[in-house]
Parts: sequence; C-alpha cells; structure tokens
Amino acid sequence: MSAPSDTGRTAVLPILLMVGVTAVWGLTFVTVKQAIAVYPPITFLAARFSIAALLLGVFAARGPGAARLGLGIGAVVAVGYIGQTYGLTSVPPSTAGLLTGLFVVFAPVCDAVFYRVATPPVTWAALGVALLGMVALTLGGSLAPGTLFGEGLLLVCALAFGAQISLLSRHSRNHSPFALAGWQMLACAALFDLGAVGSRQFAPPPAGLLPALLITGVGASAVGFLVQTYVQRHISAARAALLFTAEPAFAVLFGVTLAHDVVTPLRVAGVLLILLALVGHEAIVARGRPEGEIAG
Repeated sequence: MSAPSDTGRTAVLPILLMVGVTAVWGLTFVTVKQAIAVYPPITFLAARFSIAALLLGVFAARGPGAARLGLGIGAVVAVGYIGQTYGLTSVPPSTAGLLTGLFVVFAPVCDAVFYRVATPPVTWAALGVALLGMVALTLGGSLAPGTLFGEGLLLVCALAFGAQISLLSRHSRNHSPFALAGWQMLACAALFDLGAVGSRQFAPPPAGLLPALLITGVGASAVGFLVQTYVQRHISAARAALLFTAEPAFAVLFGVTLAHDVVTPLRVAGVLLILLALVGHEAIVARGRPEGEIAG
C-alpha cells in the first residue's frame, strides 16, 4: 500500500478545508486557556470529546471495520492531549507551543520509520522554514523555562501528534472518514471520561463554559478531526504537518484580536515565514512535483 502522493492540481479543496480547520484550532488556544482556569483540565477534555463522540458515534457504529484502527489512532490522540494539557500546568504556554510544534518534524520521521516514506527535499525545506517561523512566534512572546518533567510531557505530545498524522496518511483511504473519525472520538472520550472519574474530578461544567465546549467539542474536535481524516486521504503526512503550522499563526491572530496579546516584529516575521513556507511549497507542488513517495 502506498502513501498518498499528490500534486497541487488535485488537492486544492482538501488544502482549503484543512487550513480552515487550523483556524478553528488556533482559536481554541484562547478558548481552552480561559476554560481550564475555571474547570479541571481532564474534566474539560472529557466533556469536549464526549460531545464530539456523541456527534460522530453513530457513524462509527456504521463502520465497524474501522474500529480497531480508529480506536488505536484515537488512543494516540488522547496521549497527545494528555501530554499537552498536563505539560501546560508546569510549562509556560509560549514554550509549550514551541515544543508541541515539533510534530512538524516528528510526522515525516514517523513516516520514514513506520512506512519507509521518503520526504522530498523541497518539503523538508518548507518544514524547516515553517519551524523557524514557529520559533519566531514563540520568541516574539515570552519564552520562559518550565520543569523538565513538563517539557518531557510536551515532547511526548508532539511525538503522539506526529504519529497520528503519519497513521492517518497511511490508512485513512481504506475507511470512511466519518467512521474513522468517529472511532477516534469514541476512544478519546472513553479514556478522558475514565481519567476524570478516576481522579474524582468528574463534575458538570459551569453554565458559562458552554460556548467553549461547543467551539472545542463541535468545531475543533468533531468537525476538525473529521476534516483531518478526510484530507489525509489525499495528501502525505509531511504535507499535512506543513499545513498544520498555520495553527500557531491563527493562534497569534486570535490572541491579538480576542485576548489583547502584543504584536511584535518577531511575531509578524513568524507569521510571514509560515505563510512563505505554505504558499511557496504549494506553488512548487502545483507545478506538478510529486511528493510523499515510498522509499525503497
């Protein structure tokens, strides 16, 4: 089975859909930060993914053939969110964002290790420019050290997200995106619900938390993971990881407009570098250069 191989001429709609999802994910940085200030993180995750599971669970039931794969990928997603959430308890958000962003590197590395997929030099170059942009975004805020344990959790998070991207690019074409996304959400909901109950932090959310739960549960989780699963039927893991670097750029945009974050020259430079990587890479791919080939 080969990995997705695409050209810009055949993947315009998936790319636009994925960029739209990264905008929603960027918005959740502000939303989640405000939510977990008044609600336990594990309980918030349980409520968020339970909403997503309720919305997509019916599609999972109609696609039992995707159960084992979807539950497995969902468990990887859950590990990523646990690492990110608890890493944030002892690591500043700016540092956490940079460490989480290492999924940009881990996704093609996982592809090479798991499936012997060779990422073309042009894509590695674009990933490098995008990663440099993420560093600039971080330094444009306030980079501060955290605990070694917290930073380790965030590295686990980045590795988990990179692995999930690789797994979806390899297997998503063989199953309905609705069924596969549904099983992922069911796995996350079950694990987070168990965590909330086991930690004795399972409690009804405050009424004021409903908008945050709708944004994250419906938009970022149910719709977001459904779109990601669909998009990765068409593009390689490395290209998907590159598209996901738009998320921190949108996070800065919403942070400035909604949370009154400071605009600095480094942050502007970071956004421009990410845009350069995305647009430049897509322009090259649109000229017909293949990417995502199998090595060996």
